[in-house]
Amino acid sequence: MQSQYQLKFYLIMIFVLIFAGTFLFQHFENLSFPDAFYFCLVTIATVGYGDITPATMPGKATALILIVMGAGTFLGVMANATQIVFDKRGKQIRLEKLNILMGFFFSETGTDLLKMLTIYDSGLNPSVRKSFNISSNWEDSDFTSLKKQLADLNLNIDASTIRFVEIKKISQ
Repeated sequence: MQSQYQLKFYLIMIFVLIFAGTFLFQHFENLSFPDAFYFCLVTIATVGYGDITPATMPGKATALILIVMGAGTFLGVMANATQIVFDKRGKQIRLEKLNILMGFFFSETGTDLLKMLTIYDSGLNPSVRKSFNISSNWEDSDFTSLKKQLADLNLNIDASTIRFVEIKKISQ
């Protein structure tokens, strides 16, 4: 999130530099707007074609300031844009790994464990117990619905009623 704010800051800075540089080149070098804008962009990009050069001291000072600030600002834009791309890719990879882990849990162990826990909760509402019958044709919406029910669920399991042989089967 911070990278996005920094990117916005650097983009604003680059537009301010272009606007100010264009205005100053028009004023100090008596250039037309298109020529001043072109010279400003060429200076900020540090290309320096040489077709337009500053003739006055204020114009030269403006060019030097634009070279230093423009290059730094441009690098800031590029660095932050790259960081945002890498952050999004990293987040996507983490979500994929989490989905794999959740899928493994629900397909291998979790579904059996959830079913068993609901069986041993004597005070559980039968409609809630029924919603724990997870099958292979469940979709994301089914898991989302179950997750909402789990948030408000308080399991009340009497450990003396559990047959630990069933737990051993789940863990194998």
